[in-house]
Amino acid sequence: MSVPVHQVGAIGTVFVFTVRDQSGDVVDLSTATTLDAKFRAGPKATTKTFGGTLLTDGTDGKFYYATAAVSDLDVAHDCWQRQGDIVVPGLYSGRTEVRTFPVKPNL
Repeated sequence: MSVPVHQVGAIGTVFVFTVRDQSGDVVDLSTATTLDAKFRAGPKATTKTFGGTLLTDGTDGKFYYATAAVSDLDVAHDCWQRQGDIVVPGLYSGRTEVRTFPVKPNL
């Protein structure tokens, strides 16, 4: 499976997060009060947090964030990281696993 390449300043790039519990089962997000998408350009960079949106009705455990401003992916770096931060009252509070992806420079 190839890793998608993202460009600095891209708007409309969609990142999908799948939330699973410790058993590996998807978490029903239909009543979630927090769906945050966290990003940073490498382990020493400042973390950026954006509000996510359910991909469907939430029962599939998926939400997404689509980049909305040039400043969302503002630095070329081979090891950007992303992680979801979720709260479903009375059911789940936690984070997704960390995923890495490259952001390449423009001409």
